[in-house]
Amino acid sequence: MFHNRPWWWPSCSESAPESPCVGSRDDGIVVVRGRGRKREPAGREWKDDVLGSASDRFARTLAEESGKLRIVIAEETGKLRAEIAAETGKLRVLIAEETGKLRILIAELSGRFDARLAEQRAELLKWSFIFWIGQVAAMAALLAFMLRGLPR
Repeated sequence: MFHNRPWWWPSCSESAPESPCVGSRDDGIVVVRGRGRKREPAGREWKDDVLGSASDRFARTLAEESGKLRIVIAEETGKLRAEIAAETGKLRVLIAEETGKLRILIAELSGRFDARLAEQRAELLKWSFIFWIGQVAAMAALLAFMLRGLPR
């Protein structure tokens, strides 16, 4: 599976827990152990191969998972939009009902106000005439009193 392993790299055995081999339970993580001070060109090529395949695997896994996530987001967004549309429809019906009730109430109150205003206007006219008649009577009495004292 691995090519050009350095001399210090352990043998590939899937039974050992610290094995550098990638088995059937591959999680995409590559652990590189046994770094020594001595570097060989073959080890560098192997490292580049492993890192290249790991980055390819990571990119592929990332693309798959982001695709799945986009699908889930699109589905949930669609569900939310449908729910918002349904609730908006209900809200519009409720607003229309309440607006109708308010218009009826305003019309009733406006009618009552007009009736009371007309009644108050009539009362005001009545008291104005009574005041004017009282003023005319007072002026007539004052004139009569003043004219009585004059010689004829």
